[in-house]
Formats: sequence, C-alpha cells, structure tokens
Amino acid sequence: MEPSGPRDYELKAREGLRGLVLAHELDYIDFLPIFSQTHPPSQLYRDHIHLSPQGNTLVSQTIGDRLKKQLKN
Repeated sequence: MEPSGPRDYELKAREGLRGLVLAHELDYIDFLPIFSQTHPPSQLYRDHIHLSPQGNTLVSQTIGDRLKKQLKN
C-alpha cells in the first residue's frame, strides 16, 4: 500500500513553483485545497493523476471565475 500524502519530489516541485510564482508575481491557482473540498476527492480523477470529466469541469469553472474577476478590475 502506498503512503498517502505528497511525495518528496512533489514537495520539492511545489517549493520551486512557489518561488517562481513569487519571483515573477504570477497569478496562481492552487487546486489542491479546491479539490480537497470535493467529497470524495477521488471523483475528480479517472486514475491517480488524470482528471475525470468532473475534475475538468471544476478546473474550467475555477479558471473562468478567476478571469471574470480579473476582467472586472
């Protein structure tokens, strides 16, 4: 059985991404907290990594909402 939670290489990649976002003042959407609000979160995936239709819909809606908010400003 594989341990749950992020792997070491995932943590390192997230740290590098965080640094890039901050250094270049990029707009970034962290989907992990958004996905964790869905119960069960596994319904957002076809397998351990690829999004299901529900997962793709959530990503599309989230990005669309962010763009609408930015266009209003």
